[in-house]
Amino acid sequence: MSQNDIFIRGLKNVAACQTRISFVDPLGALYYSGHDIDRLIGRVCYEEVVHLLLRNKLPNKKELDNIRSTLISEMKVSPQIIKCLKQIHEKTHPMEALRTAVSHLSESDSDPKNKSESANQDRALKLVAKIPTIVANLYRIHSKQDLISPKEEYGFAENFLYMFQGKTADLEEIDSLDRYLILHADHGLNASTFAARVTASTLSDIYSAVVSAIGTLRGKLHGGASERVMKMLLEVDNVEEVVRGLRKSGVVFEQYDLPGMKTDELGIAALEGVKGAWFKDTEASYN
Repeated sequence: MSQNDIFIRGLKNVAACQTRISFVDPLGALYYSGHDIDRLIGRVCYEEVVHLLLRNKLPNKKELDNIRSTLISEMKVSPQIIKCLKQIHEKTHPMEALRTAVSHLSESDSDPKNKSESANQDRALKLVAKIPTIVANLYRIHSKQDLISPKEEYGFAENFLYMFQGKTADLEEIDSLDRYLILHADHGLNASTFAARVTASTLSDIYSAVVSAIGTLRGKLHGGASERVMKMLLEVDNVEEVVRGLRKSGVVFEQYDLPGMKTDELGIAALEGVKGAWFKDTEASYN
């Protein structure tokens, strides 16, 4: 390497691709396909955001009914996946278990050689639908509880909470999880997204790309930060007060300090509702 060569550590300030899916504004905003996240949260459901990210537009009523029906019908996982989850050692980290299970999902692909955009969008919907079920099943298997199938009459967030908790969720829980899912639906070219794109760029399959992403999300500097935030939330009474205190002290609030983005309001608003609603019955799983 000559003295004139420029060495850039990592990808900081490097434009690696162009995308219309999402935009992280350095001034403190997040956009999905041109829509400000502040105008989406509380006004649309997670299923609508899934449609937006896949189709580049919010769905009309018929389209929403179709995508919701597809997601709910695809939430069921095969006996082979359940068998796989039951064979995973109980001390295995949940992200490692998820990575293994998602890899096995490729076995049930009826047309694996079809790499068309429409085929991959169908696969994407199946992955979006089945991953929450895998997570819920894994939790119930390791807590020695019976597995629960999704209900057709429930929405996406409601079904996940039902399968996870074993009871019908209340409106506060459902709304909080729905907001949280929307908030985390896409954050531009983050580490796991980049890992998935590298895998996909080799013309590998979508399952391998998602497995790469999950493996990256497993890292303590990426998804591991969310895990530590969850543990912290269980120890505090007022999320907003704690976060603002940390900010004034110059402490980084993990996972919500995205590079170049001031996300105080987004993070605080989502975490306050989440902490109060659907962490209340799952405290044991994070201790």
